[in-house]
Amino acid sequence: MFADSKFSLLNRKEFVEAYVNHAFNTSVESLFQEFKRGFFLVCEQDLVRLFRPEELQGVLVGQDVHDWEKFKQNTSYGWRYHDRHPTIQMFWEVFDELTEEQRKDVLLQVLPSLTALTELDVSSNKEVGGVVHLLVSALPATQMRRLPFNSCYMSNESFTALALAVSYLRTVDISWCKVVGGHLALLLDALQPSVVSELRLCSCELTTDDMLHLAAVCRRGCLSSLRALDLSYNSLVGDNGWCSLFAAGGLGSLEDVDVSLRPSTSAPCSAWLPALLRALPQMPALARLAMQRWTADCQEREQLRYCLKKRSVLLERDPDLQDTLSTCKGNSQESLEESQPEEIGADRTGIYCQRATHFVALLLFF
Repeated sequence: MFADSKFSLLNRKEFVEAYVNHAFNTSVESLFQEFKRGFFLVCEQDLVRLFRPEELQGVLVGQDVHDWEKFKQNTSYGWRYHDRHPTIQMFWEVFDELTEEQRKDVLLQVLPSLTALTELDVSSNKEVGGVVHLLVSALPATQMRRLPFNSCYMSNESFTALALAVSYLRTVDISWCKVVGGHLALLLDALQPSVVSELRLCSCELTTDDMLHLAAVCRRGCLSSLRALDLSYNSLVGDNGWCSLFAAGGLGSLEDVDVSLRPSTSAPCSAWLPALLRALPQMPALARLAMQRWTADCQEREQLRYCLKKRSVLLERDPDLQDTLSTCKGNSQESLEESQPEEIGADRTGIYCQRATHFVALLLFF
């Protein structure tokens, strides 16, 4: 715009607007488009629109500052204490004067005294990954039932510390923690048999070896109480890993399983679908099966539909696959209808020949 124009007081506003647009938009357009493409490979575009900017930042990055007021409101007291007790009021007055780091230290010191604590949600907090060993050592491990660590940016050391504390957990959620990939055996070997009911490992960069180890754990019956299994967004797992998992058995209590791929990706499931079909009768409690972005031909989808037809199983697939399935069914029906006139014609020919034979026999008789 200003290539052939000189800067003056008259056009300074337009110049500033053009310069800002070039600095923040035009000059980085190609880089931003690549970032945008990669971002929406990880996050559903329709889902992102549901969040305001500050909410999306909290989900993806985590919260630097905890909502201590909500923490205070959700605190319950035992014995003769209550929120208006002088001792409790004095505690909160001192607590409010502490810095953010001091409050976290106090929380770690208070946790061992919470003898009735069974659930603690620390997910989506990027700083938690660095204090996992302190946190799990302060918790009453034998009575903890739910301790989600999804999206916590854990290191190898923090993941090892968590593995030592999951023995009694009924819900294990470490989704979106990339450090899990290649180290899942450390976590699975620490689980108590027939205790965990939910295992969520979404987008953990699991490998084929991880899946083979999970299959071995299932085969030993250690996950016989498992009701929900989330293995979505783990595209590094090969066909052999999926086949081994579904052929292992030991998932008779499973109600919900998700093996979907990331958005904007797809892969054929022909290699492991037969193993899944053979495993379905061994999963009588199954109510939901998510297979987003996995592709299959018409015959394979018909087989899957037939296996689930008499069961109340919610099958989640891409809409285009559902449309393709309808087309396959339509083509099958058309083929059947086209074959019917030929079959009818053949039947009529047989009847005519039979009648002619009887007529010739009567002539010969007389």
